[in-house]
Amino acid sequence: RVFSELYRAICGGDIEGALREVSETVSAGREIAQFVNDLIWYLRNVLLCMSADDPEDILDASDEDLARFREDTALADKYRLIHIMQRLAELSNRLRTAPQKRTLFEVELIVLCTEGDAVARPAAAAAPAATKPHTEPERRPEPQATRPDPVPWDTTAEMQTPATAPQR
Repeated sequence: RVFSELYRAICGGDIEGALREVSETVSAGREIAQFVNDLIWYLRNVLLCMSADDPEDILDASDEDLARFREDTALADKYRLIHIMQRLAELSNRLRTAPQKRTLFEVELIVLCTEGDAVARPAAAAAPAATKPHTEPERRPEPQATRPDPVPWDTTAEMQTPATAPQR
């Protein structure tokens, strides 16, 4: 149930709902890195339900779980789901050495919630982009170099180095 609720919060842009699920998970004593891995596994099952004609043959899940997976396939398209899974897999790797696991997870959830459908899709699936006429960039005047005032040298000395120059 918790994974479905979290996935629904991500797809619905419900940051508060996503953070509430994290808070409840931490309060229940679950380890965040394992929770992220379990969430990826849940989303894998949703993806298989989305992709296979007969997911019952592939997944070892109860009828209740299969029904939940099927419901969750309607929340996002395949590309958005894969994107979420990729982001969570990258997060899983970063969590191994992160001292602030909860913070890192919460930040990632906020990013996923705010991205919406603005994820990269293959060219065949993406809508054609509007073309913008090419314009020359605005030319700005180049800054004039300023030269410092010349340093007065003691002309009585034959040769001065920084070490032997007069101190002021």
